[in-house]
Parts: sequence; C-alpha cells; structure tokens
Amino acid sequence: MSVFALPALIALLTKIWIFVFAKKTNHTSQIFLWLLVFFAANNLSEFLVISQLLNNAVSESLLKSYYVALLFSLAYMCIFTMSVAYKDSHTKFNLLTIGIAALMALITFQTNWIVAGAISVDYTVTAVRGAYYFVFQLTVLTGFAWILYTLVRRYLNTLDIDVQLKCFYAGLTLSPIIIMSIIVMAMMQMGYQYTGAILLPFASTFLLLLVVLTEKNNDLIGIQSRLPFSEQRKAEKKILSIYRSHVDGDLSFCETKSAIERILVQSALDRSYNNVTLTANNLDIKRSTLYSIFNRLDMRRHAEED
Repeated sequence: MSVFALPALIALLTKIWIFVFAKKTNHTSQIFLWLLVFFAANNLSEFLVISQLLNNAVSESLLKSYYVALLFSLAYMCIFTMSVAYKDSHTKFNLLTIGIAALMALITFQTNWIVAGAISVDYTVTAVRGAYYFVFQLTVLTGFAWILYTLVRRYLNTLDIDVQLKCFYAGLTLSPIIIMSIIVMAMMQMGYQYTGAILLPFASTFLLLLVVLTEKNNDLIGIQSRLPFSEQRKAEKKILSIYRSHVDGDLSFCETKSAIERILVQSALDRSYNNVTLTANNLDIKRSTLYSIFNRLDMRRHAEED
C-alpha cells in the first residue's frame, strides 16, 4: 500500500470509530450518522482510487463515485446545519437537498458533463473536467455559502443561548473542510492538476474530532454521556456513588433524594451557564419552582444569577 493512501485510510477508520461510538448513544442525531456514512464513503473511494493507481489502472467510475460521495456529504452538511440552527423538523428542505444531490449524482455517473475522464497525477488521480464542471463547483460553493449564512444569521437573531452555542460550534467545526475545499477548487480553476485526496480526508476528520472533543459544550450530536471526561459522566459517577451510600445505609432516603436533586439542578445550571430561565426550560419546570428548589437545597446564590 502506498504511503499516499494512508490519509484516506486513517480518515476512514476514524469515521468508523466515531460512528460506532455515536451509534451506542440513543440520542445521537440520525443526520449526523448519515453525514458520517457519506464522509466514510468519500474516504473509501479516495483510498481505492490511490490503491488502484498502484496497479497502473485509472478507473473513471471510481473517480465519479468519489464526486458522488462529495455531493451527498455536502447535502448532509446542509441538513445538519438546518438541524442545528432550527430544532423543528424540516422534511421538505431535507428532501429537496437530497433530491438535488441525487440529480447531480445521476448526471455525474451517466454523462461526461461533470467528470469527462480520469488522469493520474503523481500519487493519485484527478478528474478531467467536463464542459459543465463549473455546475459542480457552483453547487458546492452555494452549499458552503448557505451553511455559513444560516449559522451566522441564526446566531445573531436568536436569544436562545443553547442555539447560539450550537451555531458557533457548528460553524467552527465545519470551517476546516469548507476552507480546504475552496482552496482545492481555486487551484483547479487556475489550471493546476490537483486533487484533495490528501488534504480533504484530514479536513473532514478534523471536523468530526472537533465535534467530539467540544461535545460537552455544544451537544451537537448527543454523545456527551459517552465521553470519558464529560460533565455528564462526572454527574453519573456522583449519582452512582450517592446511590451506593444509600444502599449501604450511610444516607437516608431524604438525604439521597436531596443530593441527587442537587446534582441534576447543578448540571442543568452548568449547561446553561447559570441562566435561570434557560435552566428552568431545560428541566421543564417553572422559574418559581426552580427558585423554590434553590431555597430548599440552600443554592440561593444561583437565584441571583440570570
């Protein structure tokens, strides 16, 4: 195996690991899982293209499958953005986005309008641009522009701190692959026979690792409880310790109940950065009820922070 195939292989294995990791959590976004699948398909096609080149073969069909995986990855990046910015279901938007990707994929596979052939470039393969290759580039750029516009607009127009955080982190994590893709397209537009088979796998993997590493703050994919050092894991260990103390007879029922309730309320406060209104919403209780809990558990200092 060529050393040049390693980035794609490493990226593929990383995405499989994250997929397995996320799949174990019931609250993980299905949209995020599909995004992982198409990113992995993209990396697999990259790996196969480079490996095939070692046998002095250049497969146009395999290269086209790489472009198809890119199109569906972009579609699910847009759908993921919509799910982050707006909590409601957007079935029509999702169907339209997937429909556009499917149409572009069909055109890519059945015609030479987008990809007219494949040529080897040093360690890998790049596309011979068809007469309408600019349509593919325009589609990608439009998708990226829509993603950034939606996240920035939603961040500025919402008063929901939770949504603002999600938009900020989504923009942060999607930026590497957007920037890298634009650089690759710009180089190809200037006449360079270049491929992103090295850079793009790293960019997409970096995107996913950022999502996972910042999950305790952003809750973009709902795997906080699976992260080793997340606040949720710490709270779970504390609750388990309190339960064991109760079973051993060291804590009464009332003491156990108060201790667990304190942890749940404190965890909700931490997630909302001590915003009482948001904390009450997250706990699905009234503000007055939350203030009563503060007083009963001697957490009055939090009642003043809103």
